[in-house]
Amino acid sequence: MKTQILLTTLVAMSLFGVGCAKKSSTIQPDPAAVISGTPTPGTDSRAPDPGLKYTSGSTATFVPDSIGVLTQYAATHPLNAPTKFQVNVNLSDIGSGRYGGVVQISYYDNGNYYNGYFDAGSGTVQASYHNIDTGKVTAEFNQWFASGGKQVFHGFFQDQYGAIVLVVDDSLASGDGGLPTEVNGSIWFKNFAATYASQSSEKCWFIQIGPYDCRTFIGSNGGVNTTSALNPSTADGYVRLGKFTGLNVKSAFNIQ
Repeated sequence: MKTQILLTTLVAMSLFGVGCAKKSSTIQPDPAAVISGTPTPGTDSRAPDPGLKYTSGSTATFVPDSIGVLTQYAATHPLNAPTKFQVNVNLSDIGSGRYGGVVQISYYDNGNYYNGYFDAGSGTVQASYHNIDTGKVTAEFNQWFASGGKQVFHGFFQDQYGAIVLVVDDSLASGDGGLPTEVNGSIWFKNFAATYASQSSEKCWFIQIGPYDCRTFIGSNGGVNTTSALNPSTADGYVRLGKFTGLNVKSAFNIQ
């Protein structure tokens, strides 16, 4: 019931935030925040001072596209004057070049520290819609691939309020093994619709119907064809949250 109430109220709170956030249509980054602690997944993603922090992986400067888009993403609370935006990426190859792990998006506002904790999982799909994905790793669609003559990456990650797609599309410097040493990219999000339906344990990118469907790059069989495009489609409900710069590839993807 608690989850149902949260999902029902988050839309109203988000709309309130949009109405109050007309001071600026763009956001400038503050100096990087000093973050410490150990990541502890839970049900408080995007909440004030949730205890979700990071010391490993790679942290990069993040700039949201606008205060309106950030308010839509925040979902559970209105915004005042958020600052010190960062993204932390901590992924590992869990087999066959598929990357599981966590992406975190943090900022400060109204004296509180907010951190979204988005997880791809590292297990396998036990049951899926028409069984087309059963047996796949949960991070099946999180991979590097060639696009436009260069190596790019995208992947799905989820918290209790919705999904994000992390996109790496710009290299800052060349590296060994075909991958760059530092990269830029973007983050896209899709919040779940308010609903009384129970949230499935299945990751949303394998769900093909209902309010917890977060698919994009959709193929002819209704599943995800992850190399069909680099950026998620706005027609599938995704909105670009913003861009990041200077992400260290070896640290972010735990490459030795």
